[in-house]
Amino acid sequence: VTYLFQVSLHGGQVLSWKTERGEELLFTSTKAIFTPPKPVRGGIPICFPQFGNRGTLEQHGFARNKIWVIDQNPPPLSTDSNGKACIDLLLKPS
Repeated sequence: VTYLFQVSLHGGQVLSWKTERGEELLFTSTKAIFTPPKPVRGGIPICFPQFGNRGTLEQHGFARNKIWVIDQNPPPLSTDSNGKACIDLLLKPS
């Protein structure tokens, strides 16, 4: 089975997850327009270190409003990965 993912470096958020037939598996509203500094509404966001407005930080924490980078030296995949793919994103101090 083949899947296609789209990941935003703004917030490290998964925006799209499609099957090999092109069927979208995630909901992202048509009204969800990326306008920094706010993240896209929908998909799979990273909420860290808090969810909602339960703490003293901005809603859902700071991680979803930061720029993530692709790890250029990720750990190797295990030998039993069976064709699986992965991406390692890093959140570095700013």
